[in-house]
Amino acid sequence: MTKTFYPPGPRSRLPGDQYLAFRRNPLRLLMRVARDYGDIAHFQIGLQRVFLLNHPDLIRDVLVTHYENFTKGRALQRAKNLLGEGLLTSEGERHQRQRRLIQPAFHRAQMAKYATVMLEYGARVNERWEEGQTLDIAEEMRLLTLAIVAKTLFGADVEADDGSEVVTALTRAMRRLELSARSP
Repeated sequence: MTKTFYPPGPRSRLPGDQYLAFRRNPLRLLMRVARDYGDIAHFQIGLQRVFLLNHPDLIRDVLVTHYENFTKGRALQRAKNLLGEGLLTSEGERHQRQRRLIQPAFHRAQMAKYATVMLEYGARVNERWEEGQTLDIAEEMRLLTLAIVAKTLFGADVEADDGSEVVTALTRAMRRLELSARSP
């Protein structure tokens, strides 16, 4: 009989406690696991085993060096319903083909253009915020991300027309992806 060994990580004291912690605040749970158990950790959310890699070299090994040994997680499998078989959700040869097609968008010169847009939009947000103001920072960052993505990928300035169809569609898509990612 072969015994399977897993990296260290929190053990559930009650059925569903990791699930509840993840649903309430996924970032807090992941930060605690990384702090308490190091660069490689393991825990369960319901019946699903979760492996946390918290070092750039390990992440590169999974995403670049040994990508063929890994498959997309359940959240990205579910996202196919919304996103289709795109770069984010595809696997194998299809993923490789799409990756080669999109690679020019990540050339150093293009990245510099994206950085310029990010700085400009970040400065706009900074000007809008007032000292002492109470903000929903998650919503503010979501809107900032939406504006940057719309500008860099579609050339659309959604801040100029926040009632636009592009904003509505991207907002709905981002919310559905977030809900899908949080479901185990």
